[in-house]
Amino acid sequence: MEIILKPPSSPVAFSFLNFEIRWYGIIMAISMLVCVFCLYRYFKKRFDVKFADNFLDFSPVIIFVSLIGARFFYILGNLSFYIKNPTEILAFHHGGLSIWGALFFGIVIIYIISQKTNISFLKFADAFAVFMPLAQAIGRWGNYFNQEAYGHPSEGFLKLYVDIPYRYKGYSDFEYFHPAFLYESILDFILFVFLFYFSSKRKLKPGYLSCFYIFSYSLIRIVVESFRIDSVLNIFSVPVAVILSFLGIIFSFILFILIKNKKVM
Repeated sequence: MEIILKPPSSPVAFSFLNFEIRWYGIIMAISMLVCVFCLYRYFKKRFDVKFADNFLDFSPVIIFVSLIGARFFYILGNLSFYIKNPTEILAFHHGGLSIWGALFFGIVIIYIISQKTNISFLKFADAFAVFMPLAQAIGRWGNYFNQEAYGHPSEGFLKLYVDIPYRYKGYSDFEYFHPAFLYESILDFILFVFLFYFSSKRKLKPGYLSCFYIFSYSLIRIVVESFRIDSVLNIFSVPVAVILSFLGIIFSFILFILIKNKKVM
């Protein structure tokens, strides 16, 4: 028995007034809407209705800033390409978002908002940590429709068919590849289930869920990167995503120790 994933030959879902609506954009929009909806329900239950309503007001700002960060980090990793093709900088629909950029910029804007709303930054961050993996699990399917973020050639029972125009240089003779995007999507969803379960444990110190998320996602990314062949930037032959993931693991340990010793509130 084998399972072959075969994406549509075109990444365009439909056209509206001569404007192409791509599957990637649709999937990303769905992932963000699901995350916002879940966070609204979470805040309504854990805090109060007023704060939940306020969250809806500033959620577009969080999304916008996170997207800017995700794109900014991705462009840095492909700087030579974007210097030669500056018109591609704003081509979000072609793909190209860095989760680490989204997380970094997202943490900054969440901290700013937490200061303005008098909500504990760590409690605020924990809420996002619970539902971020869910958004990531959904968002990874945008890679499926773009035929990107796949791994080495594969003849296993689960494989992804990639059309010739989307095969990376040196792999045009291969048809089937590891669906690395799917591996991460599944692992992200499993992480979400764990975090959602542990979020019900009221005895957990604020910040612990954030530490667990950063640590776990870093491990997930390291595992998935071992399959991928499209690393955008390598430093001494090590994908920058792996380097950032190792830094994420170190950061999660440091943050855990600081929270445990009440150095961060």
